[in-house]
Amino acid sequence: MRFRETARGAVLQVNGAPAPSSGRIWLPPDGSVIKTLILAQPVDVAGRGRARATITVDYEYSRRFEVWLPATMSELYESLGASDTEFVSATARYSEYQQFQVGSIIVW
Repeated sequence: MRFRETARGAVLQVNGAPAPSSGRIWLPPDGSVIKTLILAQPVDVAGRGRARATITVDYEYSRRFEVWLPATMSELYESLGASDTEFVSATARYSEYQQFQVGSIIVW
């Protein structure tokens, strides 16, 4: 499935400026999310040209919790200067998920 933000109030922001995004969600027939890709459109960064971001999350099925959980997140940030382009990349790996229980009491 593909998506593109078209209304005002983008979810992502860079230095307080909206960064409309588009992307893709990989869904097998059972409807589980197994991968996501978000592309933040280039935005002006004060005095530094334009910048954009690409974020990809891969999910793995957890037999323990019986759900798909994030396994890795890869991020790529590009600063698109007038004369050069700079890149920053990072990868996070997730493991050893824990389950917590929370209780609440409504007091009137």
